[in-house]
Amino acid sequence: GEVKSKYANGFTLVNANSYYGTVFKGEASAVKSFVTELTKRMKNYMITKEYNYLMSGKVKRAAVKVIHKPPRLTWPQFIKAVERESVIQTYVHETFPSITPACLFAGVDHAHGVGIIVSQWLELTPVNLKEIGKTVYRQLEGHFSKLWSLGVLHMDAHANNIFTENRTGGVVLLDWGASAFLPKDTLPLMKQELRKTGGANLPQVWDNFTAAVKQKMRVDVEPRVRKQQELNAKVSPRHKKENADWVVLKKLREKVLEKENNRKKTVKEQKS
Repeated sequence: GEVKSKYANGFTLVNANSYYGTVFKGEASAVKSFVTELTKRMKNYMITKEYNYLMSGKVKRAAVKVIHKPPRLTWPQFIKAVERESVIQTYVHETFPSITPACLFAGVDHAHGVGIIVSQWLELTPVNLKEIGKTVYRQLEGHFSKLWSLGVLHMDAHANNIFTENRTGGVVLLDWGASAFLPKDTLPLMKQELRKTGGANLPQVWDNFTAAVKQKMRVDVEPRVRKQQELNAKVSPRHKKENADWVVLKKLREKVLEKENNRKKTVKEQKS
């Protein structure tokens, strides 16, 4: 209640079950005042390249994500987790802007025991993964192909984090709290596998990649990724193994292929 009353001034509290999770939506003037106050009293904060754009007042709206510090994390661990999420979001947006909104500011408020991430506000529509079509899946697969080429794994690809932008119709990924980097020594092998397929059929790319790593390096990739994820990026226990990129893509690909086969079968029956 104290946190809500503190941060809700000048903002609209977004439903906790919405696509951003626990966030506030604010107009430009409110966001500018809010961030100015934070920088005065925060011990740990990160100013991104988009900070000047935010403070200029040109940002019409922004999303303010409030992350409560879990008791199981020490302050250094929590600071590292918040920093990591904002760094990865910034890295992805600067390299491929269409994949995720810009991170404008991030920091940790010790007084209230929360992390704050301010991001560009986008008007989005949830993707119904149960009814996903071929066009949306291809966009999603294209996004993950680009991420993997950077050595970035999202690791929390579920219905609350995959959307389409209302203005462009493009697929957008949110929430980088569970994200992880591929071990650097395995990245050349990932790029090699992506080149072979042109970034298509990513579930097969992942299988080929993990097999190549096992053969050439005598190690398993997935346990190394999960260990890194737990140590450096996992703020909440809600992140699950079944939300890993390759697991989600495999299920969605099977769903899309089944849907397409049924469509072709129906057309064939109608013609006959």
